[in-house]
Amino acid sequence: MKSGIVLSFTLGTLLALTSCRQHLEKEVISTWPDGKPLKVQYYKKEGAKRIKVKEIRYYQNGQKEMEGEYADGKKTGLWTAWFESGLKQSEGHYENGLRNGKSVVWRKNGFKFYEGSYSKGKLHGTWIFYDTTGGRDKEVYFEHGEKIREVLLSLSSPAKE
Repeated sequence: MKSGIVLSFTLGTLLALTSCRQHLEKEVISTWPDGKPLKVQYYKKEGAKRIKVKEIRYYQNGQKEMEGEYADGKKTGLWTAWFESGLKQSEGHYENGLRNGKSVVWRKNGFKFYEGSYSKGKLHGTWIFYDTTGGRDKEVYFEHGEKIREVLLSLSSPAKE
């Protein structure tokens, strides 16, 4: 009897979650000369209003160039960009249209270029910069967009404060 109740509850929960999932409307905003999508936006409907919730941009070869979401018309959540080769180029978080949280940028060779955090759109905390082979090159410290100090880490360069 208990297994029947658990099964009914599980099926009911799945049905409720599935029915609450909104259908997004896809719109191709622009295309490449060959007709492939360049920029695609996704909308949800709220009454008679269409609200943009996601955007994807593509290279001409069909690879994704950039993807991210919107809330209240502003960038939100994780935004990701890729090189034309398909390797990840950058990722960073947004809140209310401003960069907020961790951000990472990679080189075309796949090694990290730099990483750090934003707070309300301003550089904040420790930013680490890497050389072309992925070794740490320097650290730069920021407080709400203001550079506090820089420390060179490579063996060939003396540290400066």
